[in-house]
Amino acid sequence: MVEFLKYKLTSKALCLGERIKGSVYRPSSKTIRYSMVTSALREYFGIQEIHAAGYLIDDPRYNKTQFLIYSPRDRVQDISKIPITIEFLTDVLGKVFVLKNEATTSMPQNLNISFSILLGGLRWKGFGECELRFEGSEIYEIGEGILNTRIPLNALSVFTITQIVPVMGYLSEKIEEKYYWTPALFEGSRVTAPECFLKERR
Repeated sequence: MVEFLKYKLTSKALCLGERIKGSVYRPSSKTIRYSMVTSALREYFGIQEIHAAGYLIDDPRYNKTQFLIYSPRDRVQDISKIPITIEFLTDVLGKVFVLKNEATTSMPQNLNISFSILLGGLRWKGFGECELRFEGSEIYEIGEGILNTRIPLNALSVFTITQIVPVMGYLSEKIEEKYYWTPALFEGSRVTAPECFLKERR
């Protein structure tokens, strides 16, 4: 069993961009990956022992897909490059689970308190402001099922996650002001994990 602080995440518009080098179409991730939300929470609270991940609610009323087309400019030549189509989400609703430990006791744990963090890309266009509202502390059993978030391999033991049939990818990880690519389990992996991270249980 593992105990988590549970938060509801809402946002008007969010771009959880996939990193596809050279592509003119940039899709948005449909989950709240560990590296992104953990980094944002560590920066906001100044606590390095925060470990968090989450997912977006599967409901047609929320997380609606929209598209933005823009042309980046080459500042040296002062010309526009090839237009890029970027996918983003509106009416965002998700859940974020923060591992409960001694370091996270200072995080908001009052049902009447919320706070805001910035996630994802296109912040210069007004995207990314998210409100997190505390929903309670809950203990989850470890079960087998399909992972619905993205967690780096070096953080699996923190959440008591064991891979069975992995779907592998890479996440960007910030270490001492520099970013590195680290191997990770993606959504769709069959794992044993706290049930809050499982989309389908077996």
